[in-house]
Amino acid sequence: MKWLLPLLVLCLPLTSQAHPADVTPLKVKVEKNKLEFRFTLNLFMLGKMVKLDTDEDLRLTASELEAAKPELTLFLRDHLLLRLNEKTAKLGGIAQLEPLWPSAESVDVREVERAVDVTFILPWPEIIANVWMEFTGFPQWGELATIQATYEQGDLRMQVPFSQTEPDYLYDTGFGAEEIFQTPPAKSAPTTPMWAVYAFETFIFIVLLKAFFSFFLKPTKG
Repeated sequence: MKWLLPLLVLCLPLTSQAHPADVTPLKVKVEKNKLEFRFTLNLFMLGKMVKLDTDEDLRLTASELEAAKPELTLFLRDHLLLRLNEKTAKLGGIAQLEPLWPSAESVDVREVERAVDVTFILPWPEIIANVWMEFTGFPQWGELATIQATYEQGDLRMQVPFSQTEPDYLYDTGFGAEEIFQTPPAKSAPTTPMWAVYAFETFIFIVLLKAFFSFFLKPTKG
């Protein structure tokens, strides 16, 4: 009993930590008028969102993965709440779905280290000043699940973990401040209308003509 109690104490923290399979990396590429979301979903997490092994042979084929695309799109659209510049936004369709394993006819659906990159692209008609995200799928993903988001903006990298206890975050891009403090372009000098140029030239011609006649046609004393 003397050695059993310390062993239990050492093991308790390990039970509260998330398994690597519960961690989902997400890269959010931030541009002035566009966001790119790339989820790296392992088969364990993917299987909690959609039914993958439709024929229940414990093998995942390319056709089964492709067939799961519509359901996966709806799940992520419904469970990722977005606001850009305080305005509600929604993910569109999947721009790319790429299996991260060597080309093969099928893989074992139980291999949790296998993963798929799922990319969404969201264009926006305004300069993106801030991005608010909230994930609502944690009850389905499990209480130990986390989304490890990395915001990529130029050379800047910022990591933000999302979890059941901290499901949302507001990211400020700084693009709005850039627009405010941007130096206004220099104003060009106003262009003189052509009619004014012609009028001035005509006036000078008349003045010179009058001076000419006044000088040469001046009456002589006789």
